[in-house]
Parts: sequence; C-alpha cells; structure tokens
Amino acid sequence: LTLNRIRRQPIFVSQMVTSSCGSGILWYNISNQMINNKKGGTSNMKYPTGLSENEWYIMQVLWDHAPASLREICEALEPVKGWSRHAVTSFLKRMLEKGAVSVDESGKVRTYSPVWSREETIREETDSIMERVYHGDLLLMVSNAVQGRKVSEEEIEELKKILDRLGD
Repeated sequence: LTLNRIRRQPIFVSQMVTSSCGSGILWYNISNQMINNKKGGTSNMKYPTGLSENEWYIMQVLWDHAPASLREICEALEPVKGWSRHAVTSFLKRMLEKGAVSVDESGKVRTYSPVWSREETIREETDSIMERVYHGDLLLMVSNAVQGRKVSEEEIEELKKILDRLGD
C-alpha cells in the first residue's frame, strides 16, 4: 500500500487530501496546530469528529485501502510517519473505542475497516472549521482557501458547477 497524494495546503470542501505517516505532515492540513490543554501543556489538536491528527492519517489509509492489516497500515504510513507497530496498534485501539473503525478477526490476520464514511467525516470536520474559524462566513473561508495559490481553470469550472447546483 502506498499513499500517492500528498498536499500541504488548505483544501476545498469537495477535495480529498492524503498522506502517509512521517514527521508531521497533515493530510487534512486545515488545522495543523497545537492547542493548550487544561494543565497548561500542549497536546495534539482533536478534531470535531473526535479523531486526533494521527488518527486522521490512519483513517485515510483505511478509506483508500480497506480492509487492511496492521502490517499494511504500517507500511503505508512508514514513509511519512515512521511509526512503530505498537504506536499504530495504540491508535487503532482508540479508534475502535470511538467507533471510527472495525476489526475483522475471522481470518489468519486481523483486518481493519473504516466505520465512518469519508464524506460524512469530512463534512462534519468542515462544518466545525467553518463555525470555529470563520464564524459561518463561507465567503471568508473560500477566499482564504484560494488566496495566494493558483486556481486552475478546472477548479474554477468545478466551483461554478457547485454554485449553479446550489442556485437550483
């Protein structure tokens, strides 16, 4: 398994962004930041879906390659994150507890699959960002997403189609 689409800029709601594991590249790079916890330290930011940044990496692998064994997940994430099997196992255990993934133990090897759909999870995350960061201002969010980057003709046409569908 390999992840072949790495992006490091904010995304449109309808776009998917992926990565593997490594030294901190966030495949949903909308909230690539640390926040203070109640004890005054810092911790990995939690997303509205309840997934940590690291769990988002694993979800992307599972959305693209489910069902996947622990070995396959580790191999997909190794080029970017370099996590040990133990680390990935810990993340998967938490994700099982949250109901984000399921495990099939009926074969020789355990395999993991996403329970949450990609589209709904991204929609929830985007809605939360829209409210938290942009206070519901869609125009501000879109202008920030495209500001300072080249928008292709194809992307402009797709945006027009989305807007036309909304107008109907």
